[in-house]
Amino acid sequence: RAYPAGKYREFLEYLRSDHVKLDEPCRLRLLAMTSHWHAHYLRSELRNAFVLLTLLLVLLLGVGTLAAAIVLLLKWLGGSGVSAVVQRAGFVNLDEMLTPSWKNVSAILVLLAGLSGVTKFLRDYLGDVQTWTTYEETNEKFEKRKSVLKMSTDLLRFILEDDECDRMVVVAHSLGTTIAHDALLQLGRYNRARKDQAPLFRPIPLDKLDLLITFGSPVDKVHYFFESYAGRYHRYNRVSETLRGDIGEIPFAKNRQRNMHWINFWDQGDIISSSLETPSNRLFVDLAVDNTQVSSFVFPAPGASHSAYFDHRRVVGVMFDAIFNGKYSFHNPPRDDNHRPNYDAQMVGAGARLLVTKPLQVLMTLLPWLVLVTVASHLTTSASARAITLFLSTATAASLLVSWLYSRLRGHLARF
Repeated sequence: RAYPAGKYREFLEYLRSDHVKLDEPCRLRLLAMTSHWHAHYLRSELRNAFVLLTLLLVLLLGVGTLAAAIVLLLKWLGGSGVSAVVQRAGFVNLDEMLTPSWKNVSAILVLLAGLSGVTKFLRDYLGDVQTWTTYEETNEKFEKRKSVLKMSTDLLRFILEDDECDRMVVVAHSLGTTIAHDALLQLGRYNRARKDQAPLFRPIPLDKLDLLITFGSPVDKVHYFFESYAGRYHRYNRVSETLRGDIGEIPFAKNRQRNMHWINFWDQGDIISSSLETPSNRLFVDLAVDNTQVSSFVFPAPGASHSAYFDHRRVVGVMFDAIFNGKYSFHNPPRDDNHRPNYDAQMVGAGARLLVTKPLQVLMTLLPWLVLVTVASHLTTSASARAITLFLSTATAASLLVSWLYSRLRGHLARF
């Protein structure tokens, strides 16, 4: 009650106060750990902000370059006599349409965005994410989320209640991983409200659920961008997190023991995916997602990496063994010398990544800023600054182009 907001400064005050009965060395260690955590948090936030600013800069540079090209094209068409020829032929007057005004340039940009599929991507993908992450029941988009969740739970329940079904493995990709996660937790909540003695409302046989295999999952990013509440009181945030649920609950856990194995494949080149941490239970550290990193391409192409999991040998091999050979199951783990279940023996493991992925991503992040500096330097009178920035931009772009060509060539050769 003394620290209702739960801010970082208040936590420091709490550690320094008499409310915490600790000896001084232990208090100093706690303060040092807190400071270390806060510094890590600030670095992470700065890194995220820098990446978002870079994406915005790429968008602005792309739109600006395209707009400049359209202006030059309109000027060329306006001075080429095309408008006069069309008008003499009895068609419409193109003088106004070929004027390089903001109205005409914007209209052409919108047209090109529609033809290239940009508007479809924004409407279908980002619109789906926004709809799925609408939790306010008074919002009209919540009805769509509710219908998607009901369809998913009905499908899972239909299969689980089939007598011919003995075991279920759920496989999900991209936004479908968040739907699968919420649907499985919804089934667990359904069972908690049922009793075996009620024949009409008997529980669903969730023990048939064995594994959840996900790839390209944005669960953590969805949580970061859409589900992180900034309430006035941290208790409200805590209640919201508890109501959402995690893998410390049925069907992922049973009696605080691992029950349903969640294997998550992610690729550092896939900007949508990540190692999943937010579904973990904060009280039981053993109840965590089995994150396995893979690298599909030498060049970390975001779009191609997001859809390449089904062509990756490691992913397909694990999925085959899990579905057809019954491997990686927490239902029948081997026993150690004390006859306790050895769940760690069923884990897929951390996986591996290519060493060139991170350097190439750094170069990809730096390139738009180098281009911006190069453009800005050409507005100055310093010839040396223009030469240096142009060299750096050209060298970075050439390095990325060579890496991309090598990755494409390697991919084509691997098919043979």
